[in-house]
Amino acid sequence: GGAGGGIQAMRLHIVGPGVVGLSTGRGFARFGHSVVYSDKGDNHAIEADLHLVCVPEDAVPEVVQQLAQPRPQFHEYNRVVIRSSVPPGTTLALARKYPHLKLWHNPEFLREAVAESDFLHTERAIIGWASPAGQGCLLEDLYRDMLVPVYHCSSTASEMVKLVTNSYLATQLGFWQEVKRLCEAQALNSHRVGALVALDPRVSSYGPRMHGTSYGHTKCLPKDLAQLTDLGNRLGVDTLLLQAVRMTDLMTVAREKQAQEKE
Repeated sequence: GGAGGGIQAMRLHIVGPGVVGLSTGRGFARFGHSVVYSDKGDNHAIEADLHLVCVPEDAVPEVVQQLAQPRPQFHEYNRVVIRSSVPPGTTLALARKYPHLKLWHNPEFLREAVAESDFLHTERAIIGWASPAGQGCLLEDLYRDMLVPVYHCSSTASEMVKLVTNSYLATQLGFWQEVKRLCEAQALNSHRVGALVALDPRVSSYGPRMHGTSYGHTKCLPKDLAQLTDLGNRLGVDTLLLQAVRMTDLMTVAREKQAQEKE
């Protein structure tokens, strides 16, 4: 039968029951799909329509290697979706290493504190294919059943989209951290200034509203910003602005620590 009157119910296997894995699994389960979980290091010999990899970046190659093992008891090769934030080119390299696998990259944009709600209210799904022949994907059916717009691109592009999104948010926060210090030196409230600046439709309201403390307490922004600057180093591309954003946040952390010590 269908999943609550929608598409055919699917069997989903989530590898990595952390914030991303649990919110993804619980979200799809609400729409009538059966979900099983395993963790890195577990036996992943589980029959499923889709395997969604939600482990930390450094564990992705090992998990995909395990999912690529022959499963003679199952009728077809595994379909694997990488949800983890990985360096651009990772999914393509794994697809070339395991050509019998069907591999996609599907970045997540979840906030840790409200991940399940964010998943259920997601505004867009980006599906990156490792080869143009792989544009069609059961994952698209899952999202369309949730009435989520789906966008296709190469897996390397979708990996970049995730890193660039968080690095851009970090850049906004870094900019407004400096504005805050300039405002404080003049006895001005930076959020009030920011609210007035954001009246210009060209200015995003994210930085003016969300600045104030280091973003280093979040996992994603500093990690993805570091991945993007590391990519620049590997490609021989200068990333002076991104490196300055990292330095700005380190300075903010140092100032917060000094302020705590004075209390």
